[in-house]
Amino acid sequence: MLGNILGLTSSAVFAMVSIIARRGVLRASSTYFATLSIFTSPFFFFLVTLMTGDLLGMGQISLKAYLFWSLSGIVHLALGRTWAYRAIS
Repeated sequence: MLGNILGLTSSAVFAMVSIIARRGVLRASSTYFATLSIFTSPFFFFLVTLMTGDLLGMGQISLKAYLFWSLSGIVHLALGRTWAYRAIS
């Protein structure tokens, strides 16, 4: 039952974000939104790790994991969000 509720909530929030993004790219460029989300994401990541107490555990991650983590962030945030906002516009 909890999975159904969380699934419906997730799909509703995803739809709302798409609608808000569509209305936003009608007034500003998709590059602006992609740049804004790319530069604000590290700040929110820092806040979440600080609130959960995982900030001190960041030193235990290997260099190879940081490399793959960085590459996936570049692909997802830089390329994926730019293309997604351009597709929405």
